[in-house]
Amino acid sequence: MVLNIMVSAKPLYRVEDWLHDDLDGIAEKQIHAAKYHDDRLARNLDGLFAADRASFMVDLSAHAIREHQLITQEIHNDSTRITLMGAYPGGDPGAVKITHGHNKDHHADCKQIVLGLNITGDGPVPLSYRLYDGNQADITTHPVNWQDLREQLGKESFIYIADSKLCSDGNLRTIDENGGRFITVIPHNICEVKQFLQRVRAGEAVTWQHRHNVPDSRKKGRFNAYRIHEGEPMDGYRILWIHSAAKERQEPSARERRITQAESALKKVSPGLNRYRLKSRAQIEQAIKKAVHGAGPYLTVEIQEGTTVEQVQIGSGRPGPNTRYREEEKTSYRLEWTRNKAEISQAQRTDGFFPLVDNTTLEPVEVLKTYKNQPYLEKRFSTHKSVLEVAPVFLKTSRRIEAMMFLYFIALMWVSLIERRIRLEMQGQPIDRLPMRPDGSYTDKLLMAI
Repeated sequence: MVLNIMVSAKPLYRVEDWLHDDLDGIAEKQIHAAKYHDDRLARNLDGLFAADRASFMVDLSAHAIREHQLITQEIHNDSTRITLMGAYPGGDPGAVKITHGHNKDHHADCKQIVLGLNITGDGPVPLSYRLYDGNQADITTHPVNWQDLREQLGKESFIYIADSKLCSDGNLRTIDENGGRFITVIPHNICEVKQFLQRVRAGEAVTWQHRHNVPDSRKKGRFNAYRIHEGEPMDGYRILWIHSAAKERQEPSARERRITQAESALKKVSPGLNRYRLKSRAQIEQAIKKAVHGAGPYLTVEIQEGTTVEQVQIGSGRPGPNTRYREEEKTSYRLEWTRNKAEISQAQRTDGFFPLVDNTTLEPVEVLKTYKNQPYLEKRFSTHKSVLEVAPVFLKTSRRIEAMMFLYFIALMWVSLIERRIRLEMQGQPIDRLPMRPDGSYTDKLLMAI
């Protein structure tokens, strides 16, 4: 089943046909291929669910570390959502819960499960994974995951790298007080971060103590330049402010796009004022908040209020010569907005900035290098969802889906080890490129690395 996931165009679909046509009797005689039908594979998934998959995963990872001499001083963690189409009523006892949650694929109407993955900085090769309920918050997964890695690797000296969901007092304390080390990015709503950015936007000069240049993987001959400033500590942990020249080039256009989208949204809101659900000031303010989401500081929006006097009939019925009227004041609203040029100008002063927090003894440049390996996790998730086609899932029960995710983890580990071996062989030859494309043309080593 793992081999089928790795090499079949449609994994776990008509497996018996794939076995008969493609394996050529290597595993078994072709006449036995028909016994690998859907019912038998499903029963095997039931058996796998009931087995001790956790111990199997630990043994498999230990074997990979030993045989391939993987370096485990740097472990990266992240999570992704696997969206499932269908009702999936109820749930299996002891199995992951397929339910609604924050869906990053923008399918809020679909149910999902959450997959947390740990990879080595060397490879990058998956070492372990954990499935969570579809509504599991990422911030709560790190303490248990770190403890699992500690037991799996038999040490706590490895550096644990994750995204901003790791950056909570409880998470960082758990790792630090147990002798662990971490590197993570700090959310911009943290007090120390907000205060620093406000000072820089107000004109405070930043002293950059360290510099680092990285070759641009997309354009030959160009480098991405980084500068590092050691800021004031946060709860005793070191803060490193990073300035990325590439990020500085990207942020003005991203900001302009958000502002333009907000202005377009306001133009759609404006004609609907004073009618239906936009009659009161509170309703209008809520609509404005939704329209300018992500660009609020850069736009000044004013609700202009006016009153008119109207003649309103007293009583019911058709108006006639004896109909009486009363005067009634009606309030109407209209919107006016302008760009806050001062706020936009101040925001430009911190374009390219992002903060890292760590408790390691690494030099600042090494901290940055270590953290910049984090995007390789996204490449592994991409392999999981595209090359291995983890979805759509044609299974009805949570336990079978959970068992199948274990098979997909094994397949992803094998693919990663194959890629790593190829890269090492290329470096030893040395070979810079391989004719990997269908037309026989070359792809460079950087593409192979991801």
